[in-house]
Amino acid sequence: MIVKERKIPTMLLKLEALLRRLPKEHSMRPIIESDFMKFKAGYNGEKKIDYYLDLLPKKEYNILHNIRVKNEDKHFFQIDTLIITSKYILILEVKNMLGNLMFERDFNQFIRLIGENEESFPNPILQVDRHQVQLRAFFDKHKLAIPPIYSFIIISNSSSVIKTTLRNSQVLENVFHKEQLPLKIQKLNEIKTNQIISPNQLRRITKTILKNHTTLNFDVLEKYNINKNEIIKGVFCPNCTTNIMKRGHGSWHCKCAHQSKDAHIQAIYDYGYLISHFITNCECRDFLQLSSSSSASYLLKSLNLARIGLNKSSKYLFQFDD
Repeated sequence: MIVKERKIPTMLLKLEALLRRLPKEHSMRPIIESDFMKFKAGYNGEKKIDYYLDLLPKKEYNILHNIRVKNEDKHFFQIDTLIITSKYILILEVKNMLGNLMFERDFNQFIRLIGENEESFPNPILQVDRHQVQLRAFFDKHKLAIPPIYSFIIISNSSSVIKTTLRNSQVLENVFHKEQLPLKIQKLNEIKTNQIISPNQLRRITKTILKNHTTLNFDVLEKYNINKNEIIKGVFCPNCTTNIMKRGHGSWHCKCAHQSKDAHIQAIYDYGYLISHFITNCECRDFLQLSSSSSASYLLKSLNLARIGLNKSSKYLFQFDD
């Protein structure tokens, strides 16, 4: 079995770091907070199905999370979870949504109703249909065997109510709450097919997808038009979360009386998420508001980051990979 593990997306960590270090009154803050909540809800929803995926026999399934590859038009398409077996490929699209969820027929809409508030969202049925077409084209381009491709839309919030005016099998069979996933996969396994792919073909499919996968990772300061000089420097207190701590006698000290040995770790990684993929001793001193070059050197070396260059020209590299 090959598994691409589900990790906290780098973009989620970047947005979290940005909100931590952006002034409360910044004009872009509401937009960033909204984007952060969407990323977080999506990640939490996908995590909710992992328990059921862990129940699958390990030798029979290759499970890949957050796969992002280019289509024929050189645009990326992303699949929440892709399950590859010798009999079929299964696309899982996860929706972590609360409320009454309606698949509407006349205008092919996906609507959420909470109280008196009604919202329309991109229709996930159309989304997974596109993913199937794009995945077949990807397989064809790379001369891969193409087993049957199926797709499920999983509502990860068990308290949500699923409704439809589309009385067809696609909605009734392929849209369901997360608890039904094992039974739905079992039914797929019972379908008879002559399109069995060999173990070598299965490995080639999986490795080709992973080779062409590109993590979603962009410069958040550039995206939200934020100057790096607007970013708040210093080591935040993990206790009160607002005060900037000072270094003394091997520890970080806060006005709230809290002390910490490792509060600098988050600050240094915030620099990596927001400012640059590498950091020097001078940049570390400036960002952590340190006066001692030897202290900065000690803190950087303690993180076991990859290092290039010697002495004052040394650069410590951040490696963020989903």
